[in-house]
Amino acid sequence: MLAFDFGTRQIGVASGQKLLKTANPLTIHRAKDGIPNWSQLQKLIDDWMPDQVLVGLTIDMNGSAGHCCLRAR
Repeated sequence: MLAFDFGTRQIGVASGQKLLKTANPLTIHRAKDGIPNWSQLQKLIDDWMPDQVLVGLTIDMNGSAGHCCLRAR
């Protein structure tokens, strides 16, 4: 699994293992106003060939969608 932590300036990437319930940070990709370099992300996916891709959603403490939630979706 590859997991992405979306941000308007940076996108954190981690690899995850469901069986062992572990995650390890891989890299941080730069984004420009929330727009990633899609070819870099595609290369990462091609290299890792994950069985699943997860994009984290920012949820505020009151349970409402955070400011980046819509962009991440």
